Amino acid sequence: MKAMKRFLSLAMVCLLLCGLLPGFAYADDPAVGTIALSNASGNAGDTVTVDVTIQSNPGVMAMKLMPLFDTAVLELQGTEADTESGWTLGADGQVLYDTYPDSTFTGKVVTYTFKILADAQPGETQVNLEVKAANYDENLVEFTVTPATITVGGESGKVDFPFNHSASFGNNLSLNYYMPIEYVEGYELDRLEIRQVHYNGEGSDYTWREYNLTSWEDSKLGGKNYKKMVFDNIAAKELGDDLYATLYLTKDGESYENTVDIYNLKQYAYNRLNKSTDAAFKTLLVDLLNYGSQAQLYFNYNTANLANADLTAEQQAYGTAEMPELKSVENAITTPDASAFYYGKTIVMGSYVELRYYMQFGAGKNEAPADTVKLVLTYTKVNGETVSVTIPASEFDYNSGYKAYFASFTGISAKDMRCTVTAKIYDGDTLISDVLEYSIETYAKNRLEKSTDEAFKELMRCLMKYGISAENYLS
Repeated sequence: MKAMKRFLSLAMVCLLLCGLLPGFAYADDPAVGTIALSNASGNAGDTVTVDVTIQSNPGVMAMKLMPLFDTAVLELQGTEADTESGWTLGADGQVLYDTYPDSTFTGKVVTYTFKILADAQPGETQVNLEVKAANYDENLVEFTVTPATITVGGESGKVDFPFNHSASFGNNLSLNYYMPIEYVEGYELDRLEIRQVHYNGEGSDYTWREYNLTSWEDSKLGGKNYKKMVFDNIAAKELGDDLYATLYLTKDGESYENTVDIYNLKQYAYNRLNKSTDAAFKTLLVDLLNYGSQAQLYFNYNTANLANADLTAEQQAYGTAEMPELKSVENAITTPDASAFYYGKTIVMGSYVELRYYMQFGAGKNEAPADTVKLVLTYTKVNGETVSVTIPASEFDYNSGYKAYFASFTGISAKDMRCTVTAKIYDGDTLISDVLEYSIETYAKNRLEKSTDEAFKELMRCLMKYGISAENYLS
């Protein structure tokens, strides 16, 4: 008989699990049990727990509990049942109980863990239970449930979506923001607001620079889909300057503001140094941090917080120790009857490493260039790709001190600093200047040989070490 009743108990569990109880009904004047769920509170993105406690129990042989909640607000992440008293786990948070004979147990029987979704709005939501139970006499047993109230805090219109980050080592330094597509699906991405900390000399005071980015692109990172935004207004001396990024979104006519993301390129470099196993990449990162630090010293910028100050001896050993021998490619090929002349060339180091050409026009070298004049620059990257860039006269600026017009080119990547750039000035299709060959490496070599400013010479060494390690890694 005991085995038969045990079989009946298991059969009841199966019927409860399937929702099929054709031969069961409530007894006359049935006793009613009570179940209470504990309340919880948290902000979007937090995890909370809800305890389920049976407070009174008229006696059951089989029982099933299943959580009911708003999946637009909560995500079930864990179910911990009181297995010592005979509870077992089912699917989707279900917990099952069977015994023989009837049991009148009370107490906590299960704890649910929920995550409050990142886009959950402030307010209240409930977690309830679906309860099915039967006793030894094959009668259904009713339970009343006091649901849990989950209070979601925070401000209305706030969301908490996580960014991933990467860096780009082009002509300038870029911090890339990646937003997982599953978070922003259904939203319109309005803008990414960047507030950049900008320090004074030793770093005891700062001001803010503000930018609004609106150009997003689809991207993949680690096999996942993202929306990508690039912030590229970072000079070498600003590696450690915090960027406060706030994403603004719209959904169903309502405006939302994401939690502020605080990050910088120095943080990225140290993170990758600690995680990467690629020696060439580590060399690039250390050379970058050394270059940034020397830029801080030369430009007297936030000098109390140098970018490389936290490098360990082991990490610093990855940096390029000796400056490779630099070469000069400076050359001018004469063009007969030229009417345009190069007054000089230099590089300017800001957010970009800018190659700048100064030009004069006319027999007296004091005329303005015709509207049809253009500067054409060509070079071959280290990967073999040939690039040609045209800068029209409308984009020339004038330097009254030099009494010369100038054009700036910011397109040469760090890895291409040793590439020879050929400059020609045309009027329409007619060459009107000498053909000038030059490079960033040539400029650095010249300054190392001629400058008496040791801080500037060290900046040139750090710049070229960084450029050469970028060439070795990226090409």
